[in-house]
Amino acid sequence: MSSYDTIGNFKKGLTQLIILHLLQGGPGFGYDMADHISELSNGKFVLNEGSLYPALYRMEKKGLLTSRTEVVVGKRTRRYYEITEAGRNQLKKDMKEYKQVADGVSAILKG
Repeated sequence: MSSYDTIGNFKKGLTQLIILHLLQGGPGFGYDMADHISELSNGKFVLNEGSLYPALYRMEKKGLLTSRTEVVVGKRTRRYYEITEAGRNQLKKDMKEYKQVADGVSAILKG
């Protein structure tokens, strides 16, 4: 596996972790999630549409999320995503793995 593949998988994993974490608080839609992620990270973690929506579709296909559309402001529709029980279980697993990796990297950088 090339370092590009490793970095790409790491980013996908972080994106999944962050989206699942945000959706614990209730349903959300893409633009609002991206804005919230940027705001919470002080602009250090930005998810553009080219990364966010494929992640949402992939997570929905895996059963981690469900979605529904709703008409807002006239004829415009908005797709809301909600975490499933499988998504909550995956979030617990992802949080544990993230902590192990973060602790390991911190130990290496301190050494």
